[in-house]
Amino acid sequence: MAETSVRATFPRWFLFGVGTLVLATIAFTAFGRLTGYGVTRVAETAIIGSVDIWFEDQDNKTMLVRRASDNAILEVLPADGGGFMRGVVRSLFRQRLLGNIERTQPFRLSQRQDQKLFIVDLSVGSKMELDGFGPSNTLSIARILAAGLKNEGVEGSTTTTKNPAPPKGSIN
Repeated sequence: MAETSVRATFPRWFLFGVGTLVLATIAFTAFGRLTGYGVTRVAETAIIGSVDIWFEDQDNKTMLVRRASDNAILEVLPADGGGFMRGVVRSLFRQRLLGNIERTQPFRLSQRQDQKLFIVDLSVGSKMELDGFGPSNTLSIARILAAGLKNEGVEGSTTTTKNPAPPKGSIN
């Protein structure tokens, strides 16, 4: 008696369907990126407060956040804390390392009229929005901005005269 082998094959219609779905997704994404059709953009509002800052590592593993105009200490990030801000600083300095740019060049921390916070690397031109990381992290950044705007009066400052409002969802 001859034995016949039964070979299970994957349905061709299913593979065709998956391939079509993948190609359609790539095509629609490319169309949206190239034409802007179907892409939602949010208009940026006016900046109500900004301060130029820089970061200084200490021997005891703490990090100082300083106002660039007068070197005033705005915040001390402890060695075992400040994880979010340290992560932001690491990512900003990674870009500078790739471009061989000094660590002492200032960053600009700003708040828009819609309470959104962002930081700009003035030497590279990159911008990082800081509101997508949760209210407690946003509050820690807003505290640095508020400290930078407080008692600011040094000539040549980029700080605006309005005080920033606390971010939405912040703890008062």
